[in-house]
Parts: sequence; C-alpha cells; structure tokens
Amino acid sequence: MLNPTHKKYDSTKDKNFDDLADRFNKNVYETLKGKIRLAVLERDLEPYLKQPLSIIDAGGGQGTFSLLLAKKHKITLCDISSEMLNLARQNASQNEELNISFINCSIQELQNNIDSESDMILCHAVLEWMANPQQALSYLRECLKPNGLLSLSFFNVNSIIYKNLLKGNYRKATSDDFAGFQGSLTPINPLHSQDVFAWLEDLGLKTLTHSGIRVFNDYIADKKTRNKHPEAVIETELKFSQIEPFRSMGRYIHIVAQKSS
Repeated sequence: MLNPTHKKYDSTKDKNFDDLADRFNKNVYETLKGKIRLAVLERDLEPYLKQPLSIIDAGGGQGTFSLLLAKKHKITLCDISSEMLNLARQNASQNEELNISFINCSIQELQNNIDSESDMILCHAVLEWMANPQQALSYLRECLKPNGLLSLSFFNVNSIIYKNLLKGNYRKATSDDFAGFQGSLTPINPLHSQDVFAWLEDLGLKTLTHSGIRVFNDYIADKKTRNKHPEAVIETELKFSQIEPFRSMGRYIHIVAQKSS
C-alpha cells in the first residue's frame, strides 16, 4: 500500500456508471466510434509496450482496451462502478491466460489499494466525468514509477463547440455550459486541452505523444455516410489524428506523458 498524501476528496460528485454500463457498451465500444478509438490508442502506445509492464487501468470500465494487453502485461483494472467491473470480469473469464486483477475503488482511493507504483497508467475517458480532474491527475502521478508513462484520453470541449456551430446552435456554442444532461453519455465536465497540458506540465509529466481521436467522423451529419467504408474511415482517421488543425478538433484527445525521474 502506498502512503496517501492528499486531503480527503469527495468522489461522490464524480460520475458512477452503474446505471449506464450496458448502454455504454452498446453505444460506444461496439460501434465504429469505438473501433476508431481503439486504433488510435493501439498506434500511439505500440512503441511503449515492447517489454512486459505493470499497468493500472484507472477508471477502466469493462476493460475493453486493457484486456487486450493482459496476455503480455500485468494489469490492475480499477473502477468506481461495480457494474462495469462485473462486465470486465465476465470478459476476462473467457480467457484464463490473462494476467489481470480488479479493484472496486475511485482514482482518489487508488493509492490505498495498490502495493507498488506502476510502469504505466491508462486513464481513458475518465477525467471529463470527474468534479476535479486536475486533482485526479495528481493522484495518478503518485501511482507511477519514476519515468513511468501516463496514457490519458479526455473529451475535448472544442468538439462540442464545433458540432453545435455546424448545427446552427449558436447560443449553445457560445455558452460556457457544455455539460451533458442527467443520463446522457455527454460528460459532466468536458475539458479544454490547453488546461490539461498545463496541469501535466505542473506535475512534471512531459508529453511524448499527442493525438486526436475521431477528428472528422463525428462531424459527418448523415449517419449512413458516417458508417460507410469503416476500414477507410479508420485509416483516414489515423492519418489526420496527429496533424493540425484536425488533431485539435478530435472528439477526444490522447496524450502519452512521462513522469520525471
């Protein structure tokens, strides 16, 4: 167990997906959106996964990504949602070769539930569901070894602004309120990428890789067009995911950052 150094944090204000676990799987993981996300994450992280690592998947939900790594790497999947963890356990039970353990806790409690720091932490699509994402990053940093890596993805507020502009929702686009409504899959706290980069720098986490996830597909109005030729969509998304200005318009931003030694 690591020694906690933070003041008490009220995680009850953070989103718990117990009530949306099945819907989240159907509407996100099993769609072309999920496949684009997976392709970008795999491409970005491939250079850093050459050797077996100890990896924490913080807020890992159903383990869609980390289960793919669990044959080669030691995975600890934590989530505040017991329903999400049940689905992750079910998915993992289909393969006895996976090296994975599960912790039902919040990111703020993670230090109290692990025995040692990890080589890498995955935190994908989590910060935007938290009341204080900046503080959550500091908790994650303390669970990393020196020179350890943080793979961080978060919902990009620029994508909400731009999508509302395209729809002619000018009042919404120019407002300061972009939080989703109760029961929505739109996050409670969409983030400005410049804020996240500043938080990482303040914590001594150096950005190594920076990509956009779904930089154009979400903006195609016609659903049939959006889902035509999925292989070509994924290939083109990958091509433009690290090129500005397209990268900054991604529905999500993915960063790989390294903790200082």
